[in-house]
Amino acid sequence: MSEREKNNIPPVLFAVSAVGGAVMIVLGPTLDAIIGEYGLSKTGGALLSTAYFFGSLLSIVAVNLVLGKRRADKVLALAAVLTGVGLAMIAGVGAYGVLLFSFALTGFGNIILTMLPGMVVIRLNSGRSQSALNILYSFYALGVLSGPIYAGLLQDAGISWRTVYLGLAICVAVLYLVVLYTKMPPIDDLADLDSKRMGELAQTRPALWGWLAVAMLLYVGAESAMNVWIPSYLLSSFPDGVSIGRASRVLTYFWVGMTLGRIGCGTLLARTRPCVVAAVLAVVSIGFQLAALLSGSLLTGEVFLALIGLAYSGIFPCLTSYAQDFPDRLSGSVFSLLVAAGMMGGVIVPLQVGAVADALGLRIAMLSVAVPVALMAVVVLVMRSRGMLEERIE
Repeated sequence: MSEREKNNIPPVLFAVSAVGGAVMIVLGPTLDAIIGEYGLSKTGGALLSTAYFFGSLLSIVAVNLVLGKRRADKVLALAAVLTGVGLAMIAGVGAYGVLLFSFALTGFGNIILTMLPGMVVIRLNSGRSQSALNILYSFYALGVLSGPIYAGLLQDAGISWRTVYLGLAICVAVLYLVVLYTKMPPIDDLADLDSKRMGELAQTRPALWGWLAVAMLLYVGAESAMNVWIPSYLLSSFPDGVSIGRASRVLTYFWVGMTLGRIGCGTLLARTRPCVVAAVLAVVSIGFQLAALLSGSLLTGEVFLALIGLAYSGIFPCLTSYAQDFPDRLSGSVFSLLVAAGMMGGVIVPLQVGAVADALGLRIAMLSVAVPVALMAVVVLVMRSRGMLEERIE
């Protein structure tokens, strides 16, 4: 039987995932231009990322408490509207406060575009969802890989950063029409964190999923900081040797490493304890980070930044794999909690980098990203030493 016959994936979800990936990644390649136009500090620029992830966090709550009982196609259409309006506002607004709101609105809508396709695929492919999710992830990765190239090419051609967001708003408007006129299976149970499940989770190893959430917060925060600050770091460290296009492409290389690593991660997880893999990858990534940021060579820095992505690639799957150790009725709820914790990391760590950059410079600030990664490794190793990760919960 072919892969296409095995997996039930509405084709519109491929486009949704790709567009969602491109929108998620585009702040990093445009951040320097925004900071320059508004005369912001690095902290002020980082607040745009904080606003985006705060909107994403609110969206996860809304999906589980308000929108989760609506049909998936209706929720996707609403998410496309909110994302498109947010992007159009970013492209057109003048006031910094409105810009912050626009990023929050974009984050609110876009996290639905990136998360909900996976939730739909899991419900349509019960018992064989991992293969379908891998296919879907490849389209998300396509969007993430192409977003920095798109933003860099436009800005290298002298086109305003605002046009970058306007182009994405147009893409989302087209996506809205596609979603609106595409038939999808009538799935209307998207809430993984309703009061009943949360009550049961409170009685089911809360220390386990709580510490996993802390680990996820630390890891996703670090990944988000790299997404936001890699182009700015290269532009400030090599002002005469790198264009915005080249700096943006390095973010693509970072995600090439992430994508290739996640493709092979399943085999590794089948042979080794996930907590050990996560800790080892964290240590390796810190080594690559030191090499990248202490190097005086642009090319060497680019290579090691891509290798950081490769090392990061297995950490998210390692942490989320423990959701499968919970009873089937609760595994989706644990996964949603971990994603929400990751959004909180996106609120905090890029802002930390901006504050450190204002005080000590961007090179030291980028080195500080190693701190949450190291803390994540400590958390999972302590959990293992206490026997928290060794048994499936019935």
